[in-house]
Amino acid sequence: RPRRRPAATRLAPRAAGTNVEVRNDFGAAVEAGETLVVLDCSEVGMAKADFLQALARVELWERNSERERGLLEKSLSTERDALEAETLLAESQIALAAAERRLANLGLAVRAPFAGTVVGLDAVIGELASEGTPIVSVADTSRMWVILDVDQADVRFVEIGRPVLLSVEGWEGETHGGAVTWISSDVDPRTRTVKVRAE
Repeated sequence: RPRRRPAATRLAPRAAGTNVEVRNDFGAAVEAGETLVVLDCSEVGMAKADFLQALARVELWERNSERERGLLEKSLSTERDALEAETLLAESQIALAAAERRLANLGLAVRAPFAGTVVGLDAVIGELASEGTPIVSVADTSRMWVILDVDQADVRFVEIGRPVLLSVEGWEGETHGGAVTWISSDVDPRTRTVKVRAE
């Protein structure tokens, strides 16, 4: 069974930083992968420095390993020296991959994971954005949830997958089709109704 993408998501930066660019306003339509907010992050700068240092180490140990192999072929070096150079090269390559992954994971931008509409925006240029704190929300408004209050006596007629027609006050003459996707197991003691979600 294919997995469905989420109907909505709240997006947060992966590292703390200052909002330097907010590219979409509330209500804007966005594409998957589109940059929504650009940040200036000191942590990204440090990760980039670590990456460049790891890259320099790999280049150094590649040259050293090559030199040791050449010396070993001419019997001017030992097998142990060549093996040690190869080991240090492998270790530096692992460190480089880790630094590259860390840099890529931090990112300088918050991007839309899917096409949708900006339904929440807490990013203001010049303000600090905290790691893990949502600053923008995107929703796929082509499919919406409706929460219905069904009388306790009528809930026996409701089941998952049952078709639903929705009429909205103010949109006379328009109905929207959907289906029941969830039925609460709780009864509201005050209203004697059960929450039902339709999509």
